[in-house]
Amino acid sequence: MIGIASFVSAQSFAQLPFPRITQFEEENINISLDGFVEEAAWQSLPVIDGMKISDPDTLEDAPYKTEIRFFSTERGLYFGIVNHQPAESLIERITTRDYPPYAPVNDGLGVAIDASGDGRYGYALRVGLGGSMTDTSMLAERQMNFQWDGAWAAYTQIIEEGWSAEFFVPWSMMPLPQVENERKIGLAFFRDLTGERRTMGLSATSSYTKCLPKRFSKI
Repeated sequence: MIGIASFVSAQSFAQLPFPRITQFEEENINISLDGFVEEAAWQSLPVIDGMKISDPDTLEDAPYKTEIRFFSTERGLYFGIVNHQPAESLIERITTRDYPPYAPVNDGLGVAIDASGDGRYGYALRVGLGGSMTDTSMLAERQMNFQWDGAWAAYTQIIEEGWSAEFFVPWSMMPLPQVENERKIGLAFFRDLTGERRTMGLSATSSYTKCLPKRFSKI
């Protein structure tokens, strides 16, 4: 069981704090959402890495680098991710929307978001190399609804380093509770190496209990 399924059942991930999210004005970012992580806005951001093998659950260091960048605007969250991987090992395949995530047929990359900020509910979004999308909503008790389809966007490209992806997740897709002070949301990331039948994960969690989104790293 790999992909989103192993992500939500994995026992442990790298304990790595995420940086405070950078905020830009939408009119100033000048990004073409095409899968290339090359615009100036991306290059100005800190890079996160440190994934561990989560399926099988060895917690070994990932064999390839995953360079994660993200920021927010008044419209939503943007993620730009460069996945280092040998060209001969890439698996690019287009599938239908919400192709069963338990046995992915392409290399893939996922972002999981705790929009509540306190572990009550979240969303997992996966894009496969080739652009196929899978998503699910999640509740704290590990209840997952693959019938849910969010209005997000993601694109992928094969590049010299391996492949890359860009995500846009609008705030309007997620109910955001009112807060008195600074808003916090949780994030976690996963990546499928389908040819190797392995999944890598990254969050600031030490273990998964029944409250899944609550374990995501807060930004």
